Parts: sequence; structure tokens; C-alpha cells
Amino acid sequence: MKVFILTFGDENCPSTYYRFLQYGKLFCADDFSIDHKVAKNFNDWALLPDYDLIILQKTILSSEKVKKIAKLAKRFIYDTDDRIWLRPFKKHSFFSRIRNNYRMQKICQSADLCMVANNVIANDIRKFGGTPNVIPMGLNGDVWHPKKTASEEVVIGWTGAPGNLPFLEKILPAIKIFVKNNPKVKLVIHCGKNPHFQEADYEYIEFEAGKEQDVVRSFDIGLLPLPQDDPFTDGKSPIKGIQYIASGVAVVATKTISAVNLLGSQNNDAGFVNYAETINDWGKILSELIRNPNELTHIGKKGRDFFESNYESVKTYKLLRSALQNHYEP
Repeated sequence: MKVFILTFGDENCPSTYYRFLQYGKLFCADDFSIDHKVAKNFNDWALLPDYDLIILQKTILSSEKVKKIAKLAKRFIYDTDDRIWLRPFKKHSFFSRIRNNYRMQKICQSADLCMVANNVIANDIRKFGGTPNVIPMGLNGDVWHPKKTASEEVVIGWTGAPGNLPFLEKILPAIKIFVKNNPKVKLVIHCGKNPHFQEADYEYIEFEAGKEQDVVRSFDIGLLPLPQDDPFTDGKSPIKGIQYIASGVAVVATKTISAVNLLGSQNNDAGFVNYAETINDWGKILSELIRNPNELTHIGKKGRDFFESNYESVKTYKLLRSALQNHYEP
């Protein structure tokens, strides 16, 4: 089967990589031929009729371009892992919201199928007039796996893009006090930018592509602070949370719709995640977790089991392959 993907970004874009490009070897083994170009500036329309499936990933194209794709494609699929039509953490203007909603309606109604990362997005797609199929985010469990030996000290870590540092900064007052009161604990910040937090004792590890799994694997506890009561965040499936549990890392997360949907528990009864509802909760939860450092390995095992049941890439690929095959037209 020949598939052409109009991607949201290039090979270095996490969304594009984790939704499609990481499955390259699996696609090849199943005789899928996958080509891709970034959607934003694509205009080589003569290419499209040569493919069995055209996938538009997340980008909100104009209604004119969507009409062209739908006309030229044998089968047209739309894929999104977040609520891209909502501006992250800042509302669009009135007219921008009208335009985006109109374009989303045209995309969803023109597509034969809309693949989405979670049920929050699926409900939106139905309102736009589309037919959703939930395919969760996935990670390769052979690449993302727990460490083999326990740390001599408890490592509490945060990993994320520079644009997400404000979420960490919001909980920093509680984290600073906790680290100061627990000298055997090390705080690690893994990012493409050193935040240079003042009066905070931490180790900064610069992001390097292909090495992030080694850094996350060194954590014992992973921090997942997220904005509360934000519609864009509510529709995300934060990949950092999946990276933590795949790596056997206990998770402390802001109690948001997205975190609860991703990690499967509202009341801290999953055994591998604890939810903080206030800033003060972060220090309290971390203090409880480090009382028995040996228990962290057991907690991490529960998270890894949950990962293998829900987000291992071999399983998510099977869902993706099934969706594509069901909409294949020879």
C-alpha cells in the first residue's frame, strides 16, 4: 500500500515522529510504502493520485486545499494528537475561532476517517462532522525501558521543551523547599534551554536528540506539571507521561483531564501516579514517595506494566495499521 503523509513537521517534530515516523520498520515489514512532506507549504498536487491513502497530519489547511486533497485522493484520512484548532494557553480572536472551526468542519467532513489520540479529541471531531478512530500515542518499549540498577540517590526529574518551562516554574517554590530539606535528593532538569532558576539546586542536562531516553531512565520520580482548566491541555496526551512510565519512573502530575485520561486513574489508586491539585501538594507527595526509596522500583514496575498494556508501539501500530487497511482502495 502506498501512503503519502502531509505532516505537521519534519523528522525532528515530536508529533510527526511519534504519530508516524517511529513506525518506519513496522510499515516496511507490512509492505507499506510511506512518503511524507510537510503540509504547510505543500503544493505538488500531481503527486497525490499515485497513492492509495493520503493522510493530513494535524495541520489546518484552507478549505481550498482540503477540497483539492479530497478530490485527488483515493482515500483521505485526517490525524491529530491534540486540539490544534485551539491556541495553546491563549484564546484566538473571535474571527480566528470562526475561521478555524469552519476549516475543521471542512476537513472532518471531507475525510473518510479522522484518527485521534484520545476520546476528548474524538468528541470534538464528531461535533465537526467527522468519524473518529482513537489511536493512542505510542513509544518503542525496546528504546524506552527501565534502568537495570537502582540509583544511590533519589533522582527527581523534569523533561520538556523550553516552551513548557513556565509549567515547571509554577511549582518551583514547592520543589525548592523539598530539595533543600532533602539533601540526598537530586533534581534534574532536561531541556533544550537552561532556565537558570535562581536559588534552586539542580543539575541541568541539555537536550540531545536520541539521548533523551537515557536521561529519563535515570529518574526515580518524574514531574509532570501541566496547566489546569485549559481546553488545549485537556485534549493532549502528554508524551512525557508515557516516557516516564515506559522508563519505570514514578509520576507526580498536575491533576488535569489530560493526565487522568493518559494515566488511567483519578484517585491515585493506579499505584504509579500521584496527582497534585495545589502547589503545596507537590512537596507533600514527594516527601511521601522518598520515605521508602526501595518502594520506587515497585512503583515503577506498575507504571511499566501499564505502559506495555496501553502505549507500547507494537500495540499502537496494530491499531494504526488496521485503520489504514480498512480504508485502503486498490
